[in-house]
Amino acid sequence: MTASRGRRNTPGPDRAARTGAAALRLALVAAFGFAALSGAEPAHAAPTPNVDSGFGAGGVVTVPGRSVDTTVDASGRIRLLTTDDQGVTRLTTLTPDGMKEHEAVVPFAGLLATGSDGSAAVVATAPTGIRVHRVGGATTTALDGRPIEAVRAVTVRRNGTLIVQTPHVLVAIKPDGSLDPSWSGDGVVETTEDIRAITATGDHLLTATSTSIVRYSPGGAPETVRFTLPAGFDPYGLSPAFVSGRSANRMAVVKLLPTGAPDPTYGMKGLAVGAAHDCAPAARRAFPTSAGATAIGECEAGLVHVQQFTAAGTDAGELVVDQAGTQRALGDSGGGPQPGDRTIVTFASEGSTTSVVRLLPRTVVPAYVPITPGRLLAPTRVGPGKEVDVIVRGTNASAVAIDVAVARGSAPGGVLAYPKGTKPPAVATNLHSTGQSVTQRIVVPFPKNGRITLRNASSGPANLAANLVGWYRAGAYLPVTPTRVLAARGLKAHQAITFAVAGRAGVPATARTVLVNLSVNGVTSAGSLKLSPASRSVLASHGPGRPGNATTRVTLGTGGRMTVVNNAPTSANVTVDVVGYLKS
Repeated sequence: MTASRGRRNTPGPDRAARTGAAALRLALVAAFGFAALSGAEPAHAAPTPNVDSGFGAGGVVTVPGRSVDTTVDASGRIRLLTTDDQGVTRLTTLTPDGMKEHEAVVPFAGLLATGSDGSAAVVATAPTGIRVHRVGGATTTALDGRPIEAVRAVTVRRNGTLIVQTPHVLVAIKPDGSLDPSWSGDGVVETTEDIRAITATGDHLLTATSTSIVRYSPGGAPETVRFTLPAGFDPYGLSPAFVSGRSANRMAVVKLLPTGAPDPTYGMKGLAVGAAHDCAPAARRAFPTSAGATAIGECEAGLVHVQQFTAAGTDAGELVVDQAGTQRALGDSGGGPQPGDRTIVTFASEGSTTSVVRLLPRTVVPAYVPITPGRLLAPTRVGPGKEVDVIVRGTNASAVAIDVAVARGSAPGGVLAYPKGTKPPAVATNLHSTGQSVTQRIVVPFPKNGRITLRNASSGPANLAANLVGWYRAGAYLPVTPTRVLAARGLKAHQAITFAVAGRAGVPATARTVLVNLSVNGVTSAGSLKLSPASRSVLASHGPGRPGNATTRVTLGTGGRMTVVNNAPTSANVTVDVVGYLKS
């Protein structure tokens, strides 16, 4: 049995707009004073985590045509209804592992309905009435002669009858195309309510309006008990277990009891809310898993989101489907569950195609996403105390990682990096001596205006350059105001110093992993720093009389402490600045 499949309430953005917003984009433009550096180009989209490479060809299947609707049946078989640029509509059936099983041209596009017996039908409006094409069988018209504005959703009852939702009408159509008289006597139920979604539960029917859930008997009579949806919840889809939609500009679901009532033990009186975003995604469909629930949806900009919830109704992780193989996601989300808690996700892809991926059972979303380096700033001469801005475009990021290079400096100094329009940090990075070339990976909070300022914090001009190399996902990494947590002057050769980080400088006492900027100077011999307990790497390597720099992620030890060891054979001045922490 399938839950209702409904068309979008509002038309989506055009394909060109979705393409521009579908993945992380860079405006590779830098401004120095009032001059601009040209040569902009987009960065590569971030590969989606958890894609099952054993599905299809390397984890993705792509079929021609724009997606119209998708169903996944109980066996995991996938049906894709697509329409190409010539107006030809095809129904493609994939095996659970993504192999093409069957492809057929169907007479028209519409909504897919899949029965528990494996049967499938395409349902759409006719010039008058409702057209039903039974895949492998006949095409019939119900309510012929009656104007129908639109078919909004369709579901299949246990007895094989289709229930079709049109504005203010619920129509029951038997497999032979005739109206089912057991449904309200003539197969038609009139309603004055604006029904958003429907789903069959056995031979009963659940309907969702903007504010409530109503259950209909097998005979088409609405039950007298009406269940109120949580305040502020905007429903988009319905299944026997969940209402999917949006709340507080986040993906959200309401868990239902068998009666259709919200489950008061789940989330907040039945409501579970996902991760925060700057694009207000809506869950289009949701389904139970052994660990809780999964919802699939999208932003109006076209990004496809997969949100997981625990069995208690709390946020269990979310990812953005940016790219699978060579296919970038451009919205029009679809999909459903497969056996073994695997998730099928479909999306519009470039060249008027539709792509399908399968996600492994548990969504493991990395906090840091490396990307192919993209040039933000070509080497540019920047005067003492002067600034240069770079522009970064992206979504779902809390911070970006930038490799900043300093060369041909005529005086010792450093670099300040911060979102434009905010207070410059009190501590500099990229410490360098006169003429020294230094490259350091700097993590900067993601700027709402897209602009990051690089300031030459020295008394002489220097060449600055920058490449974007990665980004930290929103909700996984939390920046803090860069704060010095260690200033050790004259740290002796091979001496270690241990100090607390958690519970200081905006880092909570419960934090286990932090990001820090390290620097070492005032040393007369070559050397480096080493961190413990979490890192045995050599960091902040330096030459005689030359500073060393590094930005690194550190897992803290007992009591939220870390240890720095001076690996040089002579004493050195060592500083550590904390810039953020990862969510525990």
